[in-house]
Amino acid sequence: MKADLTVTAGGAAAATGSSGDHSSGTLDYAKLDQAMTDSIMKFPAKTKGQGNEVLAPKVLADGTKQFDITTEIIDWEVEPGKIVKAWAYNGQVPGPLIRTNVGDKV
Repeated sequence: MKADLTVTAGGAAAATGSSGDHSSGTLDYAKLDQAMTDSIMKFPAKTKGQGNEVLAPKVLADGTKQFDITTEIIDWEVEPGKIVKAWAYNGQVPGPLIRTNVGDKV
C-alpha cells in the first residue's frame, strides 16, 4: 500500500493512495466487513480431523497421574478438502486436553 499524507495549517490531515484494487484511496468498509464475516462463518468447519479431546490419565499406585502421549506426522484436514502435513499428538491436532488439579503428581 502506498499513501501520501498532507497536513494542513489547521491540523487536519488528508491521505490518498492505493492498495490493490482500491485505486481511489477509499475503502469499502461494508465489503471488507462482509468478507470478514463470510470467512468467520466457515468455521467450525466439518472436517475429518479431531483434536483437543480429553486424555484420561492412568493413575499409578502412588496416585501419580500418567499421561501417555505419542507424536507423529499426519495428514490433517484444516478445512473441507484441504489436507496438510501436521505434527499430531495421539493422532490429534491440536493435541489432547490434559486435566490436572493443584497438588497432583504427574
